Amino acid sequence: MEAIAYLAIMGLGLGAYLPSVDGVSYVVFIAPGIAASAVMFGAILETSYNAFVRIHVRRVFEAAVTTPLSVGDVVRPISTLPFAVRASSSVVAYASYVLQLFWPIGLAPHYPYSATGPTGTQV
Repeated sequence: MEAIAYLAIMGLGLGAYLPSVDGVSYVVFIAPGIAASAVMFGAILETSYNAFVRIHVRRVFEAAVTTPLSVGDVVRPISTLPFAVRASSSVVAYASYVLQLFWPIGLAPHYPYSATGPTGTQV
């Protein structure tokens, strides 16, 4: 709705003073930009509102700062693990990445419909 309002205001209002840009109607010229900005503003709102609520309403930051734990209490340094454990862990991780690259199974649920669409009995 917001994009339509911007298009009406900018395209029709300002478009009355600027009828064309390089031979293209001003409304047609600004429509993709307005659509892109509406998508970007929507994405920013969806992500930043959650951060606002967590910081200002739920006060998660204050709760994290006032806990009596330090980083060492929560996370163990990797240097305390033996080298063999660290090396084998990295080998397993890289091998699984390469395997998923060449044989990508189990990444998403199976989509049961064929390319032609569902049959009459499946609908």
